Amino acid sequence: MQKKGRFSLEQIVRLSSTTLLSRLLGFVREMLIIRSFGGARALSDAFVTAFRIPNLIYELCVNGALGPAVLPTLIYEKKQHGDLQLQRLMTLLFILISGGMFFLSLLIMAHAPAVIRLVAPGFLDEQACIATALLRILIGSLSLNATIALITEALRTTHHFTIPAFGQVLINIVSIAGLIAYHYYQFPVTYLAVIMLFAIFLSLCMHGIAYHAHHFSLRRPNQQSWKAVSHISRRIMPVMVSVGIVQLNSFIDLQFASYLAVGSVSLLNYSSSFINLPLGIFNHACITVIFPDLVRLAHYAPRRLGYIIYETIKVTTWLLLPIAAAFVYFSYDIFNTFYGLTYFSAAQLSTAQWLLIIKAGALCSLAVNQILLAMFHALNETTVPGMVSLISLCTSIVLNCIAIKPFGIYGIALTGTIVATLRTMVLLGLAHKRLQLGAYAPHYIRFLGRVIIQLCAIGIPGIASIAAIRTLFAQQHTPLFHWLSASWGLWCWVIPLSLCIAYLLYATRRLFSVKLYLLDRVR
Repeated sequence: MQKKGRFSLEQIVRLSSTTLLSRLLGFVREMLIIRSFGGARALSDAFVTAFRIPNLIYELCVNGALGPAVLPTLIYEKKQHGDLQLQRLMTLLFILISGGMFFLSLLIMAHAPAVIRLVAPGFLDEQACIATALLRILIGSLSLNATIALITEALRTTHHFTIPAFGQVLINIVSIAGLIAYHYYQFPVTYLAVIMLFAIFLSLCMHGIAYHAHHFSLRRPNQQSWKAVSHISRRIMPVMVSVGIVQLNSFIDLQFASYLAVGSVSLLNYSSSFINLPLGIFNHACITVIFPDLVRLAHYAPRRLGYIIYETIKVTTWLLLPIAAAFVYFSYDIFNTFYGLTYFSAAQLSTAQWLLIIKAGALCSLAVNQILLAMFHALNETTVPGMVSLISLCTSIVLNCIAIKPFGIYGIALTGTIVATLRTMVLLGLAHKRLQLGAYAPHYIRFLGRVIIQLCAIGIPGIASIAAIRTLFAQQHTPLFHWLSASWGLWCWVIPLSLCIAYLLYATRRLFSVKLYLLDRVR
């Protein structure tokens, strides 16, 4: 068992590393988009909206639902009926899900103007026209991404995670190349949409090769395949609601932001991208790797499942609290150094800074929410968390209506933070009823106190050192030192110094009695 635990941790590290590379490339892609479209302007809003619509549908109907709803059934079919039956089930899922997404794409393509007006009712006619043209191209990614997601779930049954992670890396590399060509040769904006669609097609080809290499093939579905699909269909709707709630909230935010000043949609999107960075690198990688084991524990050792969830929450807290603090401290520098006044006005930089600060307040809540949803789905309980998520969505709509008039775009961000925190608190209460997770509450409070003490003891001197070095550079009044204190050069020394602080936090955790089972057992 210990050996298996080490294997899982190695998988998490590899997947996190690949995800980090993917997110960094994604950040470069976002930078090129801003440089190509001129930052927070009308064309940028149109592109972001058209890009988010297929992503929303995919995350809600496919990616968010497949893991919790489909993976447990795939594992069961493989264990009870063998690999051949698993392949029959996969073939049927390809026909139903990928085929369904293909016909949905055709429907959206035919009614693209109405969809844009529904998603962004505040757009001007020119913005809506550009977004419509882009949507008709980008919507083709739905069926391609659905097939990729199905292949990913099949590979997860064999504990292969690397190829799916590299798929996103490939997409970002091709997209970056297309953006450079778009910016250099001044191609029409629809060219960029075609390039992104082609990148997803290349990723599908890579996944198809991996699918065949792991001895999967297309088989004629049988009656048992339809029984398994019937079981999946009873689970998938509540899972879609509970897992896709973040995407639904983004959809609601986009609608409200479209009524605000031009560029508001883009500013919300850019600030959310930074929040999603640590969630993808640490949280998503961890859940992706351990979810098959959570499913097995739910059947054979449910009390052990509660302890593993508690330890996962501890690790998440310890990792993300300093990252949230760093977002707050460097919020202005992030947007100023990467984007600057060339692409944003001074007012937009200030707005982006405060949006990031507000959203950073929900970082740990969003991470814990994802962990708890994985726990409920492993326990085959989807209705209750689905209802909680639906109620939180309604709450978000009401609070947005109340907050948008007095607070504008800040009200939208603040609503997201409040709703994420409330949803996590309710899910924790439900987890206590199911697995007596509340029994760990006193231990967690003591753990949190030790983490805060450690952060203060290590983090405050670290931040003071960064501030002192930066002040020293700023006083030199030369182009080089200006570059090191107020431009890209800032990160050339801040990132290495931050990594040293992170290592000190790791090395001194035992000194502060910060016990992390999931990290300590790898020793």
